[in-house]
Formats: sequence, structure tokens, C-alpha cells
Amino acid sequence: MCIRARCASKCRRTLNDVAVPVFEKTEECMLYNVGRFLQLAGLIILPIAMAGEAAESMTLGRMLMWACVGIFVFMIGRYLQSASGKEE
Repeated sequence: MCIRARCASKCRRTLNDVAVPVFEKTEECMLYNVGRFLQLAGLIILPIAMAGEAAESMTLGRMLMWACVGIFVFMIGRYLQSASGKEE
């Protein structure tokens, strides 16, 4: 499902009969989107770290450090996504 469909806005009418968007639950939508972005970033960090070690441009310890960073970023993103209260 599209993220924008979940964060869709409603319109209310003003006295001049002009449609004004009213955003509901924008904080939850923002938490959800930031969480998904961090999950994607964490998933991108891991193969980059493994490729760097495979190309012998970094040591095994540095690769493991970057892998831990990627896992940590992914876990923060997962926590933010679940804290937003949106169901998938």
C-alpha cells in the first residue's frame, strides 16, 4: 500500500467555501516514514560493509563495526515504525 494513501489528508470547508487540507495524525505519519527510511538505510549499510571487506579495502573488525551500525540503525527504524501505531 502506498505511504501517501495512509497519510492522506482530508479537506474541510471554510466560510468562503474554499477547501483547506486538514492533516490528521501527522506525527504518526512522520514517525512511520522516518522509521521506514532508517530501515532502508540500515539494509543498505550492511552490503556496503561486506563488499568493502570482500574487496579488502577494510579490515574484518571495521566491517563488523559497520555491520553493527547497520543493525542498530535498522532496529531504531523498526522501533520508530512500530511506535507510530500504524498496522501493515
